[in-house]
Amino acid sequence: MGLPAKEPSVTFPPILSSLAAAVLTLTGTAVCAETWNLRSHDDGSFFLHSMSGPAGSFALECGEKSVRGLSPLQTGNTTPRVTRADALRIGFGSATLGLPRSEGSRSDVMLVVGRAGFQLPELIWDELDGSWGAELSATDPAFTEIAQAEVFGIYTASDAQMRTLSAVGFGSVHARLLQSCAAGFAAIGQPWVVGLPEPAAPWQANGTEARARTALTEGCNGAFDLEPSALLRGQIDGDGIEDVVLDWGSVTCRSGPARPFCGAAMCSVDVFLSARSGAPETLLALGVRLQPLSNGLQGVATGGSLAMCQDRGGGSCEFLWYWTGTGLEELR
Repeated sequence: MGLPAKEPSVTFPPILSSLAAAVLTLTGTAVCAETWNLRSHDDGSFFLHSMSGPAGSFALECGEKSVRGLSPLQTGNTTPRVTRADALRIGFGSATLGLPRSEGSRSDVMLVVGRAGFQLPELIWDELDGSWGAELSATDPAFTEIAQAEVFGIYTASDAQMRTLSAVGFGSVHARLLQSCAAGFAAIGQPWVVGLPEPAAPWQANGTEARARTALTEGCNGAFDLEPSALLRGQIDGDGIEDVVLDWGSVTCRSGPARPFCGAAMCSVDVFLSARSGAPETLLALGVRLQPLSNGLQGVATGGSLAMCQDRGGGSCEFLWYWTGTGLEELR
């Protein structure tokens, strides 16, 4: 069984292209229907306006005292959701982010739109409704980007998972939510004046790792699981910027083939060098590791198959590759 050829690269933004492919794969149909919904509730003591998306996404909501002024004792609403003016609470259910393991907070969640990542502030676990949440500006730049996209991702660094979701309808529903929230706060004498969007806070991962993670999302058509050895980081080309080695043998894709770039025994190993933009250096390997070299840099040691190693006395063997300034060559 030969190694499958990789699809040619495209000029369409890589993460956006892969997220769209993932949604098509998961739904089996084109993403065309509106997938976000607005809900409003006012029991006389408090109001709550919220919007929610497809399963596995998040909810946005605002809430405060009702203009009707009823006591919570009259309505039984003694644990209302109250937010500050000009803000929305973003909330994730346990089905999306899981239950707290030890601490009731986490800071590893990012919204990904196209090539941009937006790190969320610390999320706090709410025992009352079983959700993770934090308050954001109602016009946070992440919402602006999602409103202009067809798909977006929720990335959790603790388990290196990317969930791909439809953004169709988000923009119009988000605009209606802002109008409802502004009206609710204005009615109780709290002007809800939304200012200009805050500056975007894109993901600060170095460009080499961002390229590797883009390749992961593209190659898997969406979500994936990584073993600890899937991404190796080191100094291969000597320019002082971290290089990243992606071992496809340690990646399990959730959509389509679990290991799309593996044959019967060997898998692709992609070497992303900071000194070279564009496509990575690709090797075939039965496992990979980084090997310190006498020049202070690191070489890429790849395991060989039995057939490849017969002329080396049989058994297991390795091939050691180093950066020459123009490409990777085997060190003999």
